[in-house]
Amino acid sequence: MHTKLLVILVLICHISTLLINGREHFSEFLDKNLKQLLECNFTVYYHIRDKTPDPNAFLDFVEDPEQFYWFVKYYLSVPLQIPNTLKKKITYDLKVCEKRVWVQEFLNKYIEPDVKILMKHVDKEQRLYFLKLFGNIKPVGKYTSFPLKEFNGYCILPTIINLNSKGFGKKRNILTFQLNKDEYKIYLNSDGSEVTALKNLYFKMPDGDRKNIIKDILENNKSHSIDFICPTYYLHFHYYKECHDTPHILHCIDNFIRKSCTQQNKQSDQQTRLPLCDHLSFILNSLNNDYIQLYEKFLMDENTHITTPKPVWHSPVFIVYKPKTYISNFDIPLNVFQILSEKNEIFLSFTNFLPDNPNYIDKKKSLVSLSSYASTNYDKLNFIWSIFKRTSKAIESVSMEELTTYIKNYDFKKKGKEPNCKHVKKSLNINLEVDFVKAAAADKICKTIEQIILQKKHGEYKARIFSQKKKFAFNDVHKGYRVFCILLATKVEGYNIIRQLLNLENILSLTRYTSLYLHKYLGTISSLKRKFMYQHMEILKYARSCESAVVHVPAVLYRRSLYVPESFLSLYLGLSNLVSSNPGSPFFDYAIIEFLLGYFNKGSGKFMSYFISIMSVLYINIYYYEQLFCYDYENFMRLKNKMIHPSLVEQIIQNLKFLLNIPKYTPIKKLYNQIEDDTIFDREKEYMLLVLSLFSLSTCELCSSSELVQEKKTVPILPSSELFCNSSFSSASLLVVPIPKLISKLPFCFFFFFILSSFFLLLLCLFLSCFVAGNKTGVREVLFSVLCRGSCMRLYMHVCVPKDKFLPLYNLHWTLFENRVNTHHI
Repeated sequence: MHTKLLVILVLICHISTLLINGREHFSEFLDKNLKQLLECNFTVYYHIRDKTPDPNAFLDFVEDPEQFYWFVKYYLSVPLQIPNTLKKKITYDLKVCEKRVWVQEFLNKYIEPDVKILMKHVDKEQRLYFLKLFGNIKPVGKYTSFPLKEFNGYCILPTIINLNSKGFGKKRNILTFQLNKDEYKIYLNSDGSEVTALKNLYFKMPDGDRKNIIKDILENNKSHSIDFICPTYYLHFHYYKECHDTPHILHCIDNFIRKSCTQQNKQSDQQTRLPLCDHLSFILNSLNNDYIQLYEKFLMDENTHITTPKPVWHSPVFIVYKPKTYISNFDIPLNVFQILSEKNEIFLSFTNFLPDNPNYIDKKKSLVSLSSYASTNYDKLNFIWSIFKRTSKAIESVSMEELTTYIKNYDFKKKGKEPNCKHVKKSLNINLEVDFVKAAAADKICKTIEQIILQKKHGEYKARIFSQKKKFAFNDVHKGYRVFCILLATKVEGYNIIRQLLNLENILSLTRYTSLYLHKYLGTISSLKRKFMYQHMEILKYARSCESAVVHVPAVLYRRSLYVPESFLSLYLGLSNLVSSNPGSPFFDYAIIEFLLGYFNKGSGKFMSYFISIMSVLYINIYYYEQLFCYDYENFMRLKNKMIHPSLVEQIIQNLKFLLNIPKYTPIKKLYNQIEDDTIFDREKEYMLLVLSLFSLSTCELCSSSELVQEKKTVPILPSSELFCNSSFSSASLLVVPIPKLISKLPFCFFFFFILSSFFLLLLCLFLSCFVAGNKTGVREVLFSVLCRGSCMRLYMHVCVPKDKFLPLYNLHWTLFENRVNTHHI
């Protein structure tokens, strides 16, 4: 009996202990491992610059929560790395903490704590560490710094005079001279310009070396320029503590200056004196005006202001120093946490009024939970690009030795014969409006996604993706799909530029890149509701993959910040700011490799998109060159100088293929082949894909008729991609079809409608009969394949058939399609 009571008592005590110190309530409890890891982080932080710690690095976690979150972000939530300054120091044993993350280990042991309690506890641990490290030195938290230079046009600190040589280029300082307090008082009492005040100072100065310097400055005034510079005074105070009750930043600075200067007048403790108050008193007593009365009024009246913004402020208001900034810039004192941005200047004045600007109001941030730092941006980026870090080392830049080894002939590439038009089939119609081509491109992408995701082919391919998914972050879509998207976007971009150069298109449409149009369109489909395609994660993944792939096409086609058609399809112009080379140059191929190396060595995913985009630009040069040369020679002569000759393109492609087979660059090719197929160097396959990538205009008479596009009287219709993808195509421009032509085609439209209705009724009967007979799957596949390939047909129906007759038929069409999909549990 006594034994049972003893066991019950022990259990009760154990449960009580769990409630106090356990997972449900964090109560200032850290085990040995967590305390050790926390101390390791403190050690690394306090030795941020040198082997010896600096007491000015103390962070006040309680008074300024932003300093706590700063320490969590840059230290506690990332793997601990031992700096070189501490690796050989025996005093600190940091190897047991290396690559460990404090936040993750803490959250594995405890449920989300109260942030305020955690701040107090980490602050307590830091103070104990500080006491052990620095003894009886009182810890003072980091400051916020506000740079000040002027008071009503006068320098707060004595003026600096620079004598510079007059001339072009960079100025060369000949002499720099700063006034002392006595000289500055005479300078302030002088009337007239700055040079006049300097002359007055010269006459009142006692003889000596300083007077001789002023004499030299004045004598060289005609041949040299004199600059009068105000030194910067940095006003430091604990911003969060002082401004917690005053959200207006400028008012808070006023209150701090007022409080400090008022207390300073009552007591004479040198340690607590604010130097700014002494500087202001000195300036005011030196000037012969009534500023002193305004200053006394400012000290007494809280409604009087002295701090004024110079320009209009911009975000961010403050610049918070990062650990790397402290390490690299020794001019930044360790006791400064953040500083007012250079764009947001302030000065002191009694004559200015504060303008309205929301940036002057500092909105206090609410406390953030610790779990939000469990997976920081550092961890995410490290995870995404780990493929590059694991599989490839940095490849050295192209060397002169390499150039002399592989380039046998330094002559420019020679152009070959013109294209043989017998082997070139016409597939270009430059009379189509760019808006139509944009919509057709979006329709084609939708069809491709539908075919990949919803047909049985994808099921077989998906297993292969899954087995490699953990190894390669990029290998998440069908091989060749990214190439198709970029090639399609590049082809339409080229078509846009052709229309621009031939004055067939509005010049404003050039800045609305077709690739960015596709990027925006595919990027917004995830927000569309009530349609099965946009609730299917595989479809969303493919759409987002195409969205991110096509966005880099303009960077290859156009000169940056210059949206002009002169950069038409020319790598000489389009990449001039990137590789500074000419397509005919023997170094051009190496310039492309050098450009790609920059992204490859950084582990950036842009490497893949840029490589495919450059190859696509090369292929569309061939395509448009041949089409215009063979079937539109007049326009070809107008555009010839804007394109690269096909023979030069062939040489560039072959040279790139050769370079990527060199052992030095094989890591690039190996990585590319693991993500995409190697067919990008096969001209026949890529060229066929290019010709057929957009749409087959010959199968849709209404779409390809150039006469229809040129008519003036038009009615708006929705693009075919809206019919196919069932999206709200609000960002797309409306296509136009003339009214007279519609009327002339009414008999054919009714006949077409009758045939199509009969066809669907036949399919419906066949579908129902197969359900009865049990043969379901085969007919569904037939029905699905017919519906998937009906985009151009639906566009034709939408143009020809009146709305009241078209909608019932289209609803039936879509209902059958959704029934098929739902049955297969997409």
